Amino acid sequence: MTDQPTSSTRIGYPATTAARVLGPAVPAAVVAGRWPSRGSIGHPELCQRGCIKHAAGQCAAGAACDFCHFRHARDYKLERTDRQLLRRLSRFNLLRITLTLLERRIGARRAQAAAIFQ
Repeated sequence: MTDQPTSSTRIGYPATTAARVLGPAVPAAVVAGRWPSRGSIGHPELCQRGCIKHAAGQCAAGAACDFCHFRHARDYKLERTDRQLLRRLSRFNLLRITLTLLERRIGARRAQAAAIFQ
């Protein structure tokens, strides 16, 4: 039994990553060396959160680990004034900004996503 949670809570939502969808089997892409662990699939946008045991050099799960074994940048934390501004936005404007940012990220990661879902 692991002391790590079974799902990531990035942005407050449970993760629905490739590793969770694939079930207990270790994907062929992991075995082939494309990703070091099940949780690393789709790094950096679609993977699970970073494995704290791997970062400490103590992850015994190896390729079967449900957490990402790549290095992750620290999550960006909004300043107080930025958070207040976001709270004042209408739902429409907040969704419009979110959609614009997602479209930019998708465009930047299109090649990576194509390789993952082939």
